[in-house]
Amino acid sequence: MAFNMTPTKFPTEQILIASILATIAFLLIYMVYVSIKKSRAVLVNGVRDKSDNFLVVWTLLASLLLHILFSYYIVGHKTDIGCFTSWGNKIFRNGFQNFYNPQTNFPDYPPGYMYVLGLMARIADLFGHGVYAADGSYDIFYVTMIKLPSIIADIGSAYLVYRLARKKLRFEAAYLLMCLAAFCPVFIYVSGGWGQIDQI
Repeated sequence: MAFNMTPTKFPTEQILIASILATIAFLLIYMVYVSIKKSRAVLVNGVRDKSDNFLVVWTLLASLLLHILFSYYIVGHKTDIGCFTSWGNKIFRNGFQNFYNPQTNFPDYPPGYMYVLGLMARIADLFGHGVYAADGSYDIFYVTMIKLPSIIADIGSAYLVYRLARKKLRFEAAYLLMCLAAFCPVFIYVSGGWGQIDQI
């Protein structure tokens, strides 16, 4: 599947869309949470209610889906995506031989992340996808694979917020903080839209 939108340097409209979608998703999730809390069964004989864990898992999955959908909508920053897709493909095809040679390449990221890009390129190749589609545009599946580590880092960060908050706060407050992290428009845009790796 190819994506024909030309990456832009400052896509204000796309940022606004990310903010609106994230806000709507957060409100919907919180409404579901409130309804579940109101309808929870009374605990009998100390049996623990599993609805809290169920809600956390499904909220994080909803955040993951929103990140991925946004990744399909926006290619990302043309310089970063161009570099990341190219580097991943080079590592997958040729390994690190001459990769950091300034005469032929200029990767300004440490080797650790290059292994991640190479792995994502390998996975994309297993599904028959490469840097470019047949029409010369970026292959959106490959681009999404390149963004996936940052997206997963977002989800992990949101869960970490929940776990840390849960040590001091009630479930309601910890869950709300997790939602704020999971559906933060900035996080969604940076990883799912722009394609940067600051989360990692």
